[in-house]
Amino acid sequence: LMELGGNGPTVVLDDADPARIAPAIASCCYYHAGQVCSSTERILVEHTLKESLVEELLKLTSDVKQGDPWDKATTMGPQNNAAVVEEMKRHVADAVEKGAKVLTGGKPNAELPGFFFEPTVLVDYSIDSLINKEESFGPLAPVASFKDEEEAWEMIEACDLGLVSSVFTQDLNRAFKWAERMRSGISVVNDFTN
Repeated sequence: LMELGGNGPTVVLDDADPARIAPAIASCCYYHAGQVCSSTERILVEHTLKESLVEELLKLTSDVKQGDPWDKATTMGPQNNAAVVEEMKRHVADAVEKGAKVLTGGKPNAELPGFFFEPTVLVDYSIDSLINKEESFGPLAPVASFKDEEEAWEMIEACDLGLVSSVFTQDLNRAFKWAERMRSGISVVNDFTN
């Protein structure tokens, strides 16, 4: 048996450059509207970089153009079906109820027909939130910060899904230390999880 649920963490260490890495992270949150098993679904960042990473993610999220996938101007299409939209609504509502804050998006796009869910950046999701424990499978960039490794590993290991994980750092020794400890099928260093 193989566990192929996609909710592996993307970890951003304090020596990473938010401006350089945010495009890789955002693209993996929004590619195919987040409906890829290796999508980035939970982002854990050292607290000193949280504000700057979130700022970069918000800029990139504002550039996403939802619409007809056949339209060349569209950069993100719809969710596959109504159930996926409902799952996204449930995950966002649960995170907010447990203390998270939606900075942009967080709901179905009422301006478009069908199953469109807005690209969403939310911060401070909790360890017991559905976002941290289940696969969302939608256009979600959830960010939580950590002060030390122990806190980060507690968040990471609260979920037993781990198809792909990633770590961003400029230090190869730190990269291998984190990547080798991740309980995931693939651990990516400084690159797209997709």
